[in-house]
Amino acid sequence: MRAIYWLLPGQLAGRRGPGWTPWDPAELWAAGLRTVVSLIKSGGDGLEAAGLDHHIAPLAGMALFNFQKDRLVKKMLPLIDLVAREIEAGRPVLVHCRAGKDRTGALLAGYLIRYRDRSPEAAIRLVREVNPRAMTAPGFIRLPQLIAEAT
Repeated sequence: MRAIYWLLPGQLAGRRGPGWTPWDPAELWAAGLRTVVSLIKSGGDGLEAAGLDHHIAPLAGMALFNFQKDRLVKKMLPLIDLVAREIEAGRPVLVHCRAGKDRTGALLAGYLIRYRDRSPEAAIRLVREVNPRAMTAPGFIRLPQLIAEAT
């Protein structure tokens, strides 16, 4: 499947948004995905028609300043919990933002921290093993630690 990187094979994946790399919702379904979490306002055309649950929760694309980081973490925590519920229900999840690396990477790392007992450092390493560009924009590398502190 084009542009998808599996953090937990068969359970949790990340990807660029369809604005960067177009997707076919039927292919997402065929790949075993059942839920899509969009961290941007657009990009969900055809998902529900293909049988996928679609949750839209736009997050700011910049995490440069402490007040923005705190706000971003507060918005991420319920999304991390949503991802956990979907996985627990046997519904594999795809998370995406525009580029599929910073917001997506931080949310995936947050899941590992909150639900798989990983340290922030281990979570970052595991996410970067499947997407080396993850959390490379200024400020995003700090988000996993803030998620751990909020847990």
